[in-house]
Amino acid sequence: MELTWQRFPTGSALSLQGVFDASQVDFVLKEANAVLQQALEVLAVDGSQLGFVDSSALGCLVMMAQKCRRSGCRFILVNFPPPIREIITMTKLDKLLPHYPGTLAEFVRSLPASGSDPAS
Repeated sequence: MELTWQRFPTGSALSLQGVFDASQVDFVLKEANAVLQQALEVLAVDGSQLGFVDSSALGCLVMMAQKCRRSGCRFILVNFPPPIREIITMTKLDKLLPHYPGTLAEFVRSLPASGSDPAS
């Protein structure tokens, strides 16, 4: 799996590519924790290039979302492939892991400059 970070005016985006499974969870959490030390309004996870996630990866996303919310940050999945979104919905994790269906660039453009929460 490849992982890259991108800053935007009100937050950061984590882009994941390939297979996200138990073997990457510790690495992803370490990276996310480092970024969450910053004052962020939004943490977006771009899954457009993900091919597979396992239950450990879903648990990792939930942990990231919880930590983000505790720090006052909005957490959102962006452009996850339909098969992965179906798993998230079937497991009822969609309540904890909101999803934006467009691209990361579209999501960032939809954000207000700072201070208020855009519609999901």
